[in-house]
Order: sequence, then structure tokens, then C-alpha cells
Amino acid sequence: MVCWGCIVVQYEQNSADSGRNVLGRKIRTLRRSSRLTQEDLAKGICSPVSISRIENGHQMPSRNVLTALLSRLGISMYQMCNEYYKSERRRAFAEDVCEAQRLLLMGDYDGSQRMVDAIRADYSMSPQRQQVLCSLDASLELFRSVTAQQVDAARMATGRGGDMAQTSGHATVPQILDSLGQALHLTRPNVDSRDTDALCQLCFDSPCETEICTLCAISAALWQEGQVDDALYLVRTLFLAVGDAQSSAGISPDASAESPTRVPGQQTDEVYGGQADILQMVKVALCCVAAGCLEGRQEFEDELAYARRARDLSCSSRWQVLLPESVYLMARANHGLGHSAEAQHIVRSMVPYLELIDREGLAMMIRGYATTQMGIALC
Repeated sequence: MVCWGCIVVQYEQNSADSGRNVLGRKIRTLRRSSRLTQEDLAKGICSPVSISRIENGHQMPSRNVLTALLSRLGISMYQMCNEYYKSERRRAFAEDVCEAQRLLLMGDYDGSQRMVDAIRADYSMSPQRQQVLCSLDASLELFRSVTAQQVDAARMATGRGGDMAQTSGHATVPQILDSLGQALHLTRPNVDSRDTDALCQLCFDSPCETEICTLCAISAALWQEGQVDDALYLVRTLFLAVGDAQSSAGISPDASAESPTRVPGQQTDEVYGGQADILQMVKVALCCVAAGCLEGRQEFEDELAYARRARDLSCSSRWQVLLPESVYLMARANHGLGHSAEAQHIVRSMVPYLELIDREGLAMMIRGYATTQMGIALC
């Protein structure tokens, strides 16, 4: 009864999302591996139409029917219940990781760190899970270090000294790149994380979502280390891999995404399971990195295009992560293009909003940029 109740409850929860139809997918997989047709499986138990509906997640079989089907497929009710439990644990892990990444990109570094610590305490660690948490650790160090440096510089430029961010306690970018390389080696031990060509080749080798997230973090670290060309090369290649991963997971790509250049790989990811939110956040982050790299090369038209794409992707996502950063990059690109009125309008509008949503660090950076680059003081 406990197993049956578990399956019924999970079926009702999953029925709204066919992508989580664990029962139907499992029955279909077992049937095919047993070389049975739907008619063969249904014989003497139910109709072939019922089998089709069950496999597609449109019908929940009765207890007696399910028991008979599982018996014919050589699996017990207990084993099926265990499959559900594992699936739910994977889903819960993916959602917790997604929240940790959301907090990171929203600038709540302490909140993200607490989530990472809780995940480590609550779940067993496979190599993929270790990889995503190691990548999160390194990304947290990178974001904290870069933010602290920029906030300190902005405070000095605006004369708002106050408590400095004390950047000396943070890891250096080369150390962060080493940490990200170690994370990548958990699933790709033979890939040289300092070889951009090798990293780009990995993008066309069916990377799973955990590897995509690690590669995204590496591109951001390369940008911050000043390796702008390598970072941009990796970003543009990785963007294609993200589009492929979305197609493989059955996620409709956004209208602004570039067309994939290869057949999507069949590799699945036991950490994320093709979660749309993760891949969407990665795409926004990649566009922001590309925009930053292009600004370093003074290619302001292209910077503006990527910043706008980041804004549009963020607006179409559930959490709108990196939306303020995307709009700030648009202001910088407009300034570089000589569109002073547009750039000033953006930064003047952003600061009060950022303070309202408790993003004082980014607000301070914008003040510093306005003072040093635009020659205007923002209150």
C-alpha cells in the first residue's frame, strides 16, 4: 500500500508536466527492452490503448493493472517505488542547485553559499554533483572578488569610502580558474581546462548541463583574467551547445538563439535532467560575458546587441536573473557609441531601482562608472 500510494501521489504531481512522467517512461523503457509491443504487454491485462495512454502520462493504471504489467515486465512494485524516490531526489537536487545559482546571479552571495552548504549536507555526491557544487564554489569566489574590487574602486571614485570591501581575502582569478579546471576534470579528466581549443571542442562533444555550467564559469573567469579573445571564442561556441542541450531536452529555443550546428547529443544529466531554468540562466550569463568582452575590444555595436539579447532572455525567464547587469551593459555600450543621452538616462534610472531592491553593490558600481566615464554625479 505504501508503494502504491507513493506512485499515485507522484503521478498526480507529475501529470501536469509530461517531462516528469517517470511511470510512463519507465514502462515504455522496460517494454522495449523486453522486445514487447504494446499489444503484447496489454494482452489479458488491459487494452493497447491504455498502454499508450499510460506510457504518455495520460492515464494512471489501477493497482491490479499496474501490478500485472510490472510482473510481465519483470519488476516489482517496490522496485518501481524506488525509481520514483530516486527521480524525486534528482528533481529536488536540481531545484536546490537552481536556487543556489539564482541567488548567486542575483547578487545574494551569502544566500547562495548557504544553499550550497545545505546541498552538500543533504545529498549524496556523484561526480556530476560534485562538479556543479565545485563550479558554484568557484563562481561565488569569482563574483565576490570582482564585485569587491569594483565596489571599492567606485567608492573611491565617488568619495563614498565607508567600509571598504576588503578584496585581499578573496581568491585570485588564476586560482579560481584552477578550481574550475578541477571541477571539469571530475567528468572530463582528459580535457585541458587551460586550452581554449580543447574547451570549445568539448562544446561539440555532447556536454551535459553540469559541464555547460562549468564552461560558462570558465568563460567568465577568462574574461576577468583579461583573456578577452579566448573568453569570447568559448562563449560563442558554448552558446551553440546550450541551444543543442535545450533541443535535446525538448525545450523550445528562444527566438534570438543561434541555430545549432550539430545533431543534439543523447547524453542525459542526472543532476539537472534538462531543466529549462538552468539553461536559460546560462544563456543570459553567456550574453553578459560576451558583451563585457566586446566592450574590452571597443566593439560597442556588438556589445549592445549582446546586452540587449541578455536583457530579452532575462525578461523571458522565470527569475529575470542578471536583468540589471544586462541593462547596465546596454548603458556602457551606448556610452561607447557616443549615445550619451541614452546612456545617462539608463544609469540615472537604475540607481534608485537598485537601491529599492537592495542591490547597493551594483548601484555603487554604476555611480563609479557615471563619475569616472560619463562625468556625472548620481545621488
